[in-house]
Amino acid sequence: MKNCLTLLAGLVLCVNASATSYWDIDTFGLFGQELGSTPFTKTFDIAEGDGDFGDKAGFKPKTQIVTSAIAKFVLTDWCGQKATYDIDLGNSEFFDGKISRYSIQLVFGSLTASMLADLNADGSITYSLIQETGNSLKLNLASLCVEAECAPVPDGASSLILLGSALGGLNLLLRRSARRNS
Repeated sequence: MKNCLTLLAGLVLCVNASATSYWDIDTFGLFGQELGSTPFTKTFDIAEGDGDFGDKAGFKPKTQIVTSAIAKFVLTDWCGQKATYDIDLGNSEFFDGKISRYSIQLVFGSLTASMLADLNADGSITYSLIQETGNSLKLNLASLCVEAECAPVPDGASSLILLGSALGGLNLLLRRSARRNS
């Protein structure tokens, strides 16, 4: 019985310690999505997914927390020169529903990215891109890569006390039944 309890505790620790990756990739065709002074807005969804090819959804906001996230944007100017811009969204303390603004400076123009990051609540980020300077910037690809772990049990001490009491009670029952049989 002692070996079974040790094995069970080891399995629980292994399952809780593992991180899971999720991603959402938005592609915008052969010619890309033209950006301008009007905001272009779309949503990354790692919980439900948005049906795009290559997405890995399944994030469970009630049982998981995001530990890190990176948004990536691939842009092209009017003569076909490409640039990739990564935004490290940090760790879970930044996913609380606040709007974050990022200024993206490129060789061929600049734009502002705004993100409403509420990953831990619903598994989604709404992003908007506005072209500030430059000629004819196009968005070819936008992606979000996320690492998530199981959420900690909010009341761990009570659970351990309850488990200890239950195991103590089982031990007491086993001793009493052993006395009756002998």
